Amino acid sequence: MCDFRRSSRIVSSAALHVVGAGLALLLAACVAPIPIKDQAPKVAYSASSKIALVVVDARPILKEKKKPPTYIGVAHTVFGIPSDMQVYPWVALKEEKNLTLAQELEQRIADALQASGASVVRVDAEAHVDPTSAMRAAQGLGADRIMVITLNEWSVNINLNWVGSFDFDWGYTVDIVDNAGTHVSSFKDSGQDVIKEHGSDSPRNMITAAWRARLEKLFERPEVSQALSLPVKSARRSDSIP
Repeated sequence: MCDFRRSSRIVSSAALHVVGAGLALLLAACVAPIPIKDQAPKVAYSASSKIALVVVDARPILKEKKKPPTYIGVAHTVFGIPSDMQVYPWVALKEEKNLTLAQELEQRIADALQASGASVVRVDAEAHVDPTSAMRAAQGLGADRIMVITLNEWSVNINLNWVGSFDFDWGYTVDIVDNAGTHVSSFKDSGQDVIKEHGSDSPRNMITAAWRARLEKLFERPEVSQALSLPVKSARRSDSIP
């Protein structure tokens, strides 16, 4: 009897994931997705000529609840039962289906910086394991600026049974250094955005727009715009990363 109950729970959980993924595809199919070229945030200034960019996923939920790096939150589907959401198919388009959350965000940020005039270089995937490894790997790329964004939280909680609003919890640590390893800017921020839903739009587009708006706010911060748009200056080695 116990084995039967345990098996039933496993089947039910698997069934919910299938239902959630199927529903995501169905809802997305009803509305044209935001084109990839329009998913990147807008950077309203000319960035440094060469920027090394790294997004590291350090969300505690990945280890504490053993979520995959593609995890982006929870959707309440049939009877309000929660189902885990993944980057694909909830947000990413088919050509991006193998990307993790960190890779998806890194690509969008890279597109934004390139549109602002910067040449963006990326570190190898192995160096994304933690911020320290990422920073050290990026220092060998010859960039004018190195930008490491560490995700501490990035998830949505949406109820698909009615149109109202959904929560987008976010948190990140940003470190920007120059070509000598001197810290130009470093800060940590977090919060919750309550996103108003529109019945005429799809969850994919609304989540995509919410992510884009949050990243735009990050790049609008004075310490970020000043760090990325200032001309490169010689660094003082005393402030350098050891």
